[in-house]
Amino acid sequence: MPKRPGDHVVSGSLNAGGVIHARAVRTSGDSTLAQIIRLVERAMSSRAPIERTVDRVSRIFVPAVILLALCDFAALVLLHAGVGPALMRATTILVIACPCALGLATPLAITAAVGSASRAGLLIADSRALETMGAIDTMVLDKTGTVTEGDFRLVEFAVLPVRCESYAYAAAGAGETTAREPEQERDVFLEEHLPMLTALEAYSEHLLGRAVVRFAQEHRASALKASDVEIRKGEGICGTIGGRRVFIGTRQLMTAEVRAPGPGALQHAQEWQQMGRTAVFYGWDGDVHGLLAFGDRIKSGAAEMVQRLRLRGIAIKLVSGDAWPTTESVARQIGVDDFTAETRPGAKVRTVEELQRSGKKVAMLGDGVNDAPALAQADLGIALGTGADIAMNAAPIVLVSGSLAKVEEVFRLAAKTTQVVRQNLFWAFFYNAVGITLAVSGVLTPIFAAGAMLFSSTSVIVNSMRVFRPGKT
Repeated sequence: MPKRPGDHVVSGSLNAGGVIHARAVRTSGDSTLAQIIRLVERAMSSRAPIERTVDRVSRIFVPAVILLALCDFAALVLLHAGVGPALMRATTILVIACPCALGLATPLAITAAVGSASRAGLLIADSRALETMGAIDTMVLDKTGTVTEGDFRLVEFAVLPVRCESYAYAAAGAGETTAREPEQERDVFLEEHLPMLTALEAYSEHLLGRAVVRFAQEHRASALKASDVEIRKGEGICGTIGGRRVFIGTRQLMTAEVRAPGPGALQHAQEWQQMGRTAVFYGWDGDVHGLLAFGDRIKSGAAEMVQRLRLRGIAIKLVSGDAWPTTESVARQIGVDDFTAETRPGAKVRTVEELQRSGKKVAMLGDGVNDAPALAQADLGIALGTGADIAMNAAPIVLVSGSLAKVEEVFRLAAKTTQVVRQNLFWAFFYNAVGITLAVSGVLTPIFAAGAMLFSSTSVIVNSMRVFRPGKT
């Protein structure tokens, strides 16, 4: 995977060619490998509901079998069958009714599933998620960074009242001029506006802010200093630069900062949004001085993921903090009819809660810091390994590579695991029911009972290993 200056590199990566300089920013305990190990350990220590149910049954089953053996022994002695035959019959009951198969049925299948998932690039931090998946009927998708690449580029800018369209970046991210705007307007943006915007966005961790900073670095824009910086979650950022109150952000922030925005700004924004771009307003001292348009690509496999989830009977809802036209464009391209736009960070949690109150079993797929509360609130949280650490810690399932194709693999693995667990439990109960009946009736001997018990445990082990086979998830 190509890396640029400033990108993170996972320890153990292979440098195919060239020379790179890397700086360690985390200790071994915070490394990706250490996080993976912690997630797997957490999964192995967690217990699925069906596993706890089987444990409760086992706690009743063992005393019941012992009581049955004692009763059978006493009955045969009272019937003058002899102490030797009575003891042999009681021993046969105890041997054939060994709860090994019952105890192995669930944990072994889950352990195999966690191991299979790890090899496929899926980290299951809580084994209960495998059982929860079967009940999921609604999937909430975050847009930016989840359905889309999250690699925003500044593709157009408009300096009011004249629109400039000089920077339309190709899909690969390399800038090339597609239309020449008046040189004067270009110079105004690069020499006057861009330095102020960069001074603010240097304090932002948002993807759009990084795109502005990257654009400024590519064009060697001069740096200014900002003070009294205020980050408005879900809206943008404000600050003071050279005695001016500067803002850059959404329409909501513009409405709060501008006295009376002209129709030209709103018209430009609407045109860009209908093209699927993200429009941002900027200005100072109560006026709008320009707009920025950011382009982002939809991830490969997003539409296929939506289609496959629908085939499973799962309803899809797209949630984004972007404008309605932009969100609608993305939703249309991936085949989603239900979407919500212009949502603040806390609104995603409320969306999940509303769906849950209506009786839905909700899964949330996200990658960002503002997705973490919704991931924790959902019945099933699925985080992308390419996203924020807090999102991965909040979700019981992590897609290490960030590939949306892995979502289908998770559901398929969960369905396979559930099927194997039910098969294991069926055969375990079947063996015990038949074996105990034959033992009580005197058909079996202790030697034959030991062999049957070994066969039952072996069959459970072999059946569970089907989950671990490569390509069988």
